[in-house]
Amino acid sequence: MGAVDVPPVEQLREMHDSPYILHARDGKLSEVEVEKTRLPEDPGNVQVVWMVKAADGAICVRRTKHICRSTDGGRSWTAHEYGADQLSTGFGVLDDGAFVGVTGAGESQEPLTVMKSTDEGRSWQKRGEIRIPEQYKPYSGKYFNGVTRLADGTLLLPVDVRMLQTDPEATKFYGERWIAICFRSLDDGQTWD
Repeated sequence: MGAVDVPPVEQLREMHDSPYILHARDGKLSEVEVEKTRLPEDPGNVQVVWMVKAADGAICVRRTKHICRSTDGGRSWTAHEYGADQLSTGFGVLDDGAFVGVTGAGESQEPLTVMKSTDEGRSWQKRGEIRIPEQYKPYSGKYFNGVTRLADGTLLLPVDVRMLQTDPEATKFYGERWIAICFRSLDDGQTWD
Protein backbone atom coordinates (compact mmCIF):
# COMPACT_ATOMS: atom_id res chain seq x y z
CA MET A 1 0.00 0.00 0.00
CA GLY A 2 2.85 2.45 -0.64
CA ALA A 3 3.91 2.53 3.01
CA VAL A 4 0.64 4.02 4.27
CA ASP A 5 -1.97 2.61 6.63
CA VAL A 6 -5.06 1.11 5.01
CA PRO A 7 -7.59 3.96 4.70
CA PRO A 8 -10.75 3.75 6.84
CA VAL A 9 -13.80 2.11 5.26
CA GLU A 10 -15.63 5.45 5.09
CA GLN A 11 -12.80 6.99 3.05
CA LEU A 12 -12.80 4.02 0.65
CA ARG A 13 -16.58 4.22 0.21
CA GLU A 14 -16.34 7.95 -0.52
CA MET A 15 -13.68 7.24 -3.15
CA HIS A 16 -15.99 4.80 -4.98
CA ASP A 17 -18.54 7.56 -5.61
CA SER A 18 -16.05 10.36 -6.31
CA PRO A 19 -14.07 11.40 -9.42
CA TYR A 20 -10.74 10.27 -7.96
CA ILE A 21 -8.85 7.23 -6.74
CA LEU A 22 -6.58 7.04 -3.72
CA HIS A 23 -2.92 6.57 -4.61
CA ALA A 24 -0.36 5.50 -2.01
CA ARG A 25 3.31 6.16 -2.57
CA ASP A 26 6.33 6.80 -0.36
CA GLY A 27 4.19 7.05 2.77
CA LYS A 28 1.77 9.59 1.31
CA LEU A 29 -1.86 8.99 0.34
CA SER A 30 -3.19 11.34 -2.33
CA GLU A 31 -6.29 11.74 -4.48
CA VAL A 32 -5.71 11.30 -8.23
CA GLU A 33 -8.44 12.63 -10.49
CA VAL A 34 -9.93 10.00 -12.80
CA GLU A 35 -12.94 9.47 -15.02
CA LYS A 36 -15.02 6.52 -13.79
CA THR A 37 -17.57 4.49 -15.71
CA ARG A 38 -19.37 1.48 -14.27
CA LEU A 39 -19.65 -1.71 -16.27
CA PRO A 40 -23.15 -3.10 -16.85
CA GLU A 41 -24.55 -5.12 -13.93
CA ASP A 42 -23.49 -8.76 -13.67
CA PRO A 43 -24.56 -11.26 -11.00
CA GLY A 44 -21.10 -12.79 -10.72
CA ASN A 45 -18.00 -12.23 -8.65
CA VAL A 46 -16.77 -8.64 -8.99
CA GLN A 47 -13.21 -9.76 -8.31
CA VAL A 48 -13.07 -11.70 -11.57
CA VAL A 49 -12.71 -9.50 -14.64
CA TRP A 50 -10.87 -10.34 -17.87
CA MET A 51 -10.16 -7.47 -20.25
CA VAL A 52 -8.78 -7.64 -23.80
CA LYS A 53 -8.54 -5.38 -26.80
CA ALA A 54 -10.42 -6.73 -29.81
CA ALA A 55 -9.11 -6.70 -33.38
CA ASP A 56 -11.30 -3.68 -34.21
CA GLY A 57 -9.91 -1.70 -31.24
CA ALA A 58 -12.91 -2.26 -28.97
CA ILE A 59 -12.35 -3.19 -25.34
CA CYS A 60 -14.02 -6.46 -24.29
CA VAL A 61 -14.51 -7.44 -20.66
CA ARG A 62 -15.60 -10.90 -19.57
CA ARG A 63 -17.68 -10.95 -16.43
CA THR A 64 -19.35 -14.03 -14.97
CA LYS A 65 -22.49 -13.90 -17.12
CA HIS A 66 -21.81 -11.13 -19.66
CA ILE A 67 -19.35 -9.82 -22.19
CA CYS A 68 -19.14 -6.03 -21.96
CA ARG A 69 -17.90 -4.06 -24.95
CA SER A 70 -16.74 -0.46 -25.34
CA THR A 71 -15.81 1.29 -28.58
CA ASP A 72 -15.00 4.65 -26.96
CA GLY A 73 -12.14 3.79 -24.63
CA GLY A 74 -14.33 2.64 -21.77
CA ARG A 75 -16.58 5.70 -21.48
CA SER A 76 -19.72 3.74 -22.41
CA TRP A 77 -20.52 0.03 -22.49
CA THR A 78 -22.90 -2.46 -24.07
CA ALA A 79 -23.32 -6.01 -22.80
CA HIS A 80 -24.58 -9.37 -24.01
CA GLU A 81 -24.87 -12.75 -22.29
CA TYR A 82 -21.78 -14.88 -22.22
CA GLY A 83 -22.62 -18.22 -23.83
CA ALA A 84 -20.14 -20.49 -22.11
CA ASP A 85 -20.75 -21.33 -18.49
CA GLN A 86 -18.03 -23.96 -18.74
CA LEU A 87 -15.50 -21.41 -20.06
CA SER A 88 -14.72 -19.80 -16.73
CA THR A 89 -11.50 -18.17 -17.89
CA GLY A 90 -10.38 -15.27 -19.99
CA PHE A 91 -9.87 -15.41 -23.72
CA GLY A 92 -7.59 -14.07 -26.42
CA VAL A 93 -8.87 -12.23 -29.48
CA LEU A 94 -7.57 -13.24 -32.91
CA ASP A 95 -6.95 -10.90 -35.88
CA ASP A 96 -10.31 -11.91 -37.38
CA GLY A 97 -12.13 -10.96 -34.16
CA ALA A 98 -12.73 -14.54 -32.97
CA PHE A 99 -12.29 -15.32 -29.27
CA VAL A 100 -10.14 -18.29 -28.16
CA GLY A 101 -10.49 -19.71 -24.64
CA VAL A 102 -9.79 -22.91 -22.73
CA THR A 103 -11.87 -25.14 -20.45
CA GLY A 104 -10.99 -28.07 -18.22
CA ALA A 105 -9.56 -26.56 -15.05
CA GLY A 106 -9.81 -28.63 -11.90
CA GLU A 107 -9.12 -32.17 -10.84
CA SER A 108 -10.02 -33.97 -14.07
CA GLN A 109 -7.22 -35.90 -15.77
CA GLU A 110 -8.81 -35.11 -19.15
CA PRO A 111 -7.03 -32.76 -21.58
CA LEU A 112 -7.81 -29.06 -21.59
CA THR A 113 -10.30 -28.14 -24.32
CA VAL A 114 -9.58 -25.18 -26.59
CA MET A 115 -12.75 -23.32 -27.58
CA LYS A 116 -13.41 -20.69 -30.26
CA SER A 117 -16.22 -18.15 -30.60
CA THR A 118 -16.93 -16.19 -33.78
CA ASP A 119 -19.82 -14.21 -32.25
CA GLU A 120 -18.10 -12.39 -29.36
CA GLY A 121 -18.62 -15.18 -26.83
CA ARG A 122 -22.30 -15.86 -27.40
CA SER A 123 -21.56 -19.43 -28.56
CA TRP A 124 -18.44 -21.62 -28.56
CA GLN A 125 -17.13 -24.53 -30.62
CA LYS A 126 -14.34 -26.96 -29.78
CA ARG A 127 -11.12 -26.06 -31.59
CA GLY A 128 -8.67 -28.56 -30.10
CA GLU A 129 -7.07 -29.99 -26.98
CA ILE A 130 -4.05 -29.40 -24.79
CA ARG A 131 -2.63 -32.42 -23.01
CA ILE A 132 -0.60 -32.10 -19.83
CA PRO A 133 2.79 -33.76 -20.55
CA GLU A 134 3.38 -37.15 -18.92
CA GLN A 135 6.29 -35.89 -16.79
CA TYR A 136 3.82 -33.75 -14.80
CA LYS A 137 1.59 -36.69 -13.90
CA PRO A 138 0.08 -37.77 -11.62
CA TYR A 139 -1.53 -34.47 -10.68
CA SER A 140 -4.41 -33.52 -8.44
CA GLY A 141 -5.44 -30.45 -10.40
CA LYS A 142 -4.68 -27.98 -13.17
CA TYR A 143 -5.62 -24.31 -13.02
CA PHE A 144 -5.32 -21.25 -15.26
CA ASN A 145 -6.73 -17.74 -15.74
CA GLY A 146 -6.96 -17.44 -19.49
CA VAL A 147 -5.38 -17.10 -22.90
CA THR A 148 -3.18 -14.08 -23.61
CA ARG A 149 -2.48 -12.93 -27.16
CA LEU A 150 0.84 -11.23 -27.84
CA ALA A 151 1.32 -8.48 -30.46
CA ASP A 152 2.83 -10.99 -32.95
CA GLY A 153 -0.26 -13.24 -32.69
CA THR A 154 1.28 -15.83 -30.37
CA LEU A 155 -1.20 -17.23 -27.86
CA LEU A 156 0.03 -18.14 -24.36
CA LEU A 157 -1.73 -20.19 -21.68
CA PRO A 158 0.06 -20.45 -18.33
CA VAL A 159 -1.19 -23.49 -16.39
CA ASP A 160 -0.49 -24.33 -12.74
CA VAL A 161 -0.34 -28.09 -12.27
CA ARG A 162 -0.60 -29.47 -8.75
CA MET A 163 1.63 -32.55 -8.97
CA LEU A 164 1.27 -35.42 -6.54
CA GLN A 165 4.57 -36.48 -5.00
CA THR A 166 4.59 -40.15 -4.01
CA ASP A 167 8.22 -40.50 -2.93
CA PRO A 168 9.06 -38.55 0.25
CA GLU A 169 12.79 -38.86 -0.56
CA ALA A 170 12.42 -37.33 -4.04
CA THR A 171 11.56 -33.80 -3.02
CA LYS A 172 10.99 -31.56 -0.05
CA PHE A 173 7.49 -30.95 -1.44
CA TYR A 174 6.13 -34.32 -0.33
CA GLY A 175 2.40 -34.45 -0.88
CA GLU A 176 1.76 -31.82 -3.55
CA ARG A 177 3.96 -29.54 -5.61
CA TRP A 178 2.86 -26.71 -7.89
CA ILE A 179 4.52 -26.60 -11.31
CA ALA A 180 3.90 -23.80 -13.81
CA ILE A 181 3.74 -24.75 -17.49
CA CYS A 182 3.27 -22.21 -20.27
CA PHE A 183 1.65 -23.56 -23.43
CA ARG A 184 2.12 -21.63 -26.70
CA SER A 185 0.23 -21.57 -29.99
CA LEU A 186 1.48 -20.02 -33.21
CA ASP A 187 -1.58 -20.98 -35.31
CA ASP A 188 -4.50 -19.18 -33.59
CA GLY A 189 -5.01 -21.92 -31.02
CA GLN A 190 -5.21 -24.96 -33.26
CA THR A 191 -2.05 -26.58 -31.88
CA TRP A 192 -0.07 -25.93 -28.67
CA ASP A 193 3.43 -26.73 -27.47
